[in-house]
This record gives sequence, C-alpha cells and structure tokens, in this order.
Amino acid sequence: MMNKHIALSLLALVGLAPVALGVQPASATPTHTTLRFDAVQPRLQAQFDALVEAGFTGAVLLAQDGDIIWSGVAGLSDPARARAIDLETQFDIASVTKSLTGMMAADLMAHGVLSPLTRLGDVFADAPEPFASLTLHQMLTHSAGLVDVVGEDAEALSPAEQRARLYQTELMFAPGEGYRYSNLGYSLTAQILEAVSGQSYEALLEDYLARAGLDGIGYGSVYDPERAIRFEDGASLSDVSWGGPDAGWNLIGDGGLVASVQDLMGWALAYQSAAIVSADAYAIAHQPYQAEDPEGRSHYGYGLVVEDSPTLGRIYWHNGGARRFSSHWRTYADQGVTLVALTNQWDVSADQMVFRLSDAYFSQP
Repeated sequence: MMNKHIALSLLALVGLAPVALGVQPASATPTHTTLRFDAVQPRLQAQFDALVEAGFTGAVLLAQDGDIIWSGVAGLSDPARARAIDLETQFDIASVTKSLTGMMAADLMAHGVLSPLTRLGDVFADAPEPFASLTLHQMLTHSAGLVDVVGEDAEALSPAEQRARLYQTELMFAPGEGYRYSNLGYSLTAQILEAVSGQSYEALLEDYLARAGLDGIGYGSVYDPERAIRFEDGASLSDVSWGGPDAGWNLIGDGGLVASVQDLMGWALAYQSAAIVSADAYAIAHQPYQAEDPEGRSHYGYGLVVEDSPTLGRIYWHNGGARRFSSHWRTYADQGVTLVALTNQWDVSADQMVFRLSDAYFSQP
C-alpha cells in the first residue's frame, strides 16, 4: 500500500488540504499473515456451501497476495437452457461501477487534466448557481448535496437532458457540509470525463482496462447474450438492468456495468498493482475523505469506502444492488486479501457472502 505521507503530498499537489478534507490517521498496521491454502480452504468451502443451501446463486473469487486461491459458483445462468453459472458469467455489477469511475477521475487528477476543485460550471457553461460551483471532489465523495437520481434507470436520457433536470432540483444541504449518497454525482462525473477526454465513458474505460490486458467490463460493447445472466421468466440482463439494448444516462458512470467475477477480480488486482493507473492515482482515490456517519466509522474516497479495523488494518470496498443483482468487492489491504462476489438474486446477497467468507478466512468476525 502507498506510504501515507506520499499520498498526502499528492493531495497537496492537486490542490487539496488533507486536514480540511478530514483525512484520518491510519490505524497501526497489523501483522500480515499469509495462511496456508490447505488450512483455509475447508473453512471457505463450508461457509460457501451453507449460503448456497440458503439460496445463494452467483460467483465468488478470493485472492491472496495477488493470486486467486479459491472460487465458488452456484446456480443457473440460463434456466431455460439449464446453463450453469461459471466464472465467465456476466452480471450487472451495479454501484461497483462507481469504483471504476473514481479510478479514472483520480488518474486524470494525477495527470493534471482535472483537479478535485474542478467545478461543474468549468466544464458545462449551461450550469446555473448553485450547481455551477459544485466541485468534482464533492460529487465523488457524496458531499455535494445532490439528490440521488433524476429519473428511472431504463429511461432514454441525454447528458444535457439529465443536467436540465438537475437544475430543477434543490440541493439537500450546503455543498461540503454533509454526506448523502448520490448516483447523480457519479453520472455528472462521467459527463465530465467524457467532456475532458473527448471519448465516450465506455470507450475511455475500455482504454484504461486495456492497459492491463482487460476487456470484459463495459456496457453494450462487452455484453454477450451467451454469457449474460437470464432469469426464469426469460428476462435478459439487458432487459432487467438497462430496459433495452444499452444503458442510459441515469446509469452511466454510477451503475449498470456488466462484468464476470473473473473480470472484476482482474480489475481489482490490476488497480492495486498500478497496472491500470499509477500509484499516484491510486493514492488519490483511496484517501478517507468524507465521513459516512457521525462517528466516522467509515469514510468515502473516490468510488470506494475506506475503513480501519484494529485487527485487520486498512480495508477498501464497495457494494451495489440493482433490481435482481447484488455485488461486492473488498480488499484487506494490509492483509493482501481481496474478495469479489456477484449474484443474481437477493435472498442471500453478495454482502452476506463476502462477510461470511471473510470471517472464515481470518477465523474471526
């Protein structure tokens, strides 16, 4: 993990004072312990089997020190054809999409293309006050005071139409003075990424992933009906998640990306190893900027949550839920462990699977 002093220096370079952002000191780093696979595998399998018995369907991967050491799959990806879910089955990763949006925004900050203090009005001349003064940092950390959404996911909406609806709303609080999770903040970030890069969000993401030899995460460009989840009622992933052949602007940047568990784990490990973006960009994204609760038990960075455990150390994660899908990635940075779970049902969520497997791996709740 990046040295904290280096990370704070990077923040100063891009124009943010760490103290003003509420960056908290990390807890003392616990001892890193690499567990023997033959010791941990039975515990993982027992917990996985118990949750499958309770109704889990989906796919799970666990990596230790950069290597995938365990996997689990259960259920059907196409009930009508009795096709089983496997590690290449495509799911809607829902709000985990924000993690990839935050990654790209942090990288453009590291290269000076954007600043945390870039305002919506700097990019879009149509923005009236108070929206024009909203900063990219506020949108990325859910501290802009924005409403959650301005329409349904399946609605066909242009970026300009989405902004026009935004301008008809009222801010929920003074920017920078609260926390309220907002999908809209990440849609607007995606619009900014498109404007400054001259590429569509999906094409930009494709270029970033290609740096690490990855090509399986996207919207319509990667969607494969032969690999994507279908449901018992015959509905396809695109029907359920997008309401049509591709995602609209109430989803782009904040949700609805398609990936297999293998694709998403590949992204998580490549991100950590600086194979997609630099260590500088990684450090910018992974700071605990915005407290999510009054007690400060967790903080939001750029597209991810930052927590500190007294026994396990620094933890980064994000989850998501959309209609019939749930998702969760979680990295125990000081322990070198990453888990990814994707599901196509809500009886046993991806959150439950990740928590139970974490308990099993570390032999503690």
